[in-house]
Amino acid sequence: MIGNLSMLMYALVTALSSILIHDTNQKITPLLSAFYTFLFCIIVYSIFSSGLIRKRDSIRKSWYAIFMLNLTTAICWIFTFYSLSLIPPDLFLFVYLTAMPIAASIIEKGNYTKTFLMLAGLILLVRAYNINSVLLGVILAFVGGISGTVYSIFSRKIIANFNTTEILSMRFYLTVITTFILSFTYGDMRLMDVEFYSRFALLSFISVIAPLILFQVGIKHLSLTRALSFLPLAPLVCYGINLINGNNQASLAQFIAVILLALGMLYR
Repeated sequence: MIGNLSMLMYALVTALSSILIHDTNQKITPLLSAFYTFLFCIIVYSIFSSGLIRKRDSIRKSWYAIFMLNLTTAICWIFTFYSLSLIPPDLFLFVYLTAMPIAASIIEKGNYTKTFLMLAGLILLVRAYNINSVLLGVILAFVGGISGTVYSIFSRKIIANFNTTEILSMRFYLTVITTFILSFTYGDMRLMDVEFYSRFALLSFISVIAPLILFQVGIKHLSLTRALSFLPLAPLVCYGINLINGNNQASLAQFIAVILLALGMLYR
């Protein structure tokens, strides 16, 4: 029950966070946005995991898993921020959060009927857009989704030695270092107006802190395939919001694609 509820809340919060990231990336570069967002995350998680310093032996023994957790997290989130600067948030979510259970089914030799339904729905949905204008964003989102599945696996490898907050406090260092170096190299690194720092704090909470805690709790109580099967709820919610607001033009291809994705999500 706890695992199911955590993953349901994760999906709903993710739908809202993708809209906020997309809006922020229209104002500043994705790299700078990611740098400040995850810098806030490290500060917050470090405050609540001060006991981690007493687990130096466990950190040394788990160094490879921690490094791979950092590497896959950096790939996942940098690609996420770039993708959300290129494509609408609902399309991003359909691609990213459908790629995760597809990858999990392949890695864990899971339900291939489920994989086929979701992949067919994803291809049909992408074709409903102008493919030339969204292709790069779709590729980044799909690779980000796959890397998100891989970092879930490494999270499970160290969950016996560290609590949820400690795991989250260790995973963003490479993301912050990479985005800082790239932003500095491209001449984008600068101090921001105060309003942007409040936005980054909100972005950290709604896009990273809250959903990742929910996700970590979810994979602790559920199998990886079961946990990831909740994720397509997020793009469905986002797609529905955009339809109501008039930001999406409904089409037969999109409707069929959404149905296939929903069936793939529900199929066990």
